[in-house]
Amino acid sequence: MQFLYPIILGSTSPRRHELLNQCQILHTVQSIHIDETKTEQETPTDYILRMVNDKAKSALTSLTADFFEQSNTVLLITADTIGVLKSGQVLQKPTNFDDACQMWQQMSDNEHHVWTAVQVSQIQHIDNTAKIINHQQRLVKTSVQFIPLTHSMMRDYWHTGEPHDKAGGYAIQGMGAMWVKAINGSYSNVVGLPIVETVELLKHF
Repeated sequence: MQFLYPIILGSTSPRRHELLNQCQILHTVQSIHIDETKTEQETPTDYILRMVNDKAKSALTSLTADFFEQSNTVLLITADTIGVLKSGQVLQKPTNFDDACQMWQQMSDNEHHVWTAVQVSQIQHIDNTAKIINHQQRLVKTSVQFIPLTHSMMRDYWHTGEPHDKAGGYAIQGMGAMWVKAINGSYSNVVGLPIVETVELLKHF
């Protein structure tokens, strides 16, 4: 799939990279590191939309002139994924096994939602400086139903290493699929990048 401007994925997530490759969207990858701490006053919506915008702003410092060799304008994709319980509690990456178990116990035999915010930023290289001249955001939500979980199931899954860096502590595209009874909404959103909405944002530019 061809677009007017070169595309940069502002994430080292192999899942997001694979989803873009799956759709034959040519892109380069740029790592971005920001403080992902949620403030007490932030709603889940405010938090996740701030995350993708902060990631885009952070990327500006690492986009050197090399990224603008083909064009003085590029499109940057930034994304953030969280789990959200019915209570509104945000589920992020577990810090340890006990933290993961606390999340999983609330998700066991219950429904939670996976939210992914995507931002596409149009960035121009002006006077040797990268600047965001326009951006668009989308927030996509998918409901996920888990089977009942036992302590031994949670322990065995934790020791596979798969949950350690996943929002909500599971990977639907991996062994975590064994816990998913049903989903309602975008599957790629649960993986970490809602493809339909991401392509729509790219086409906007």
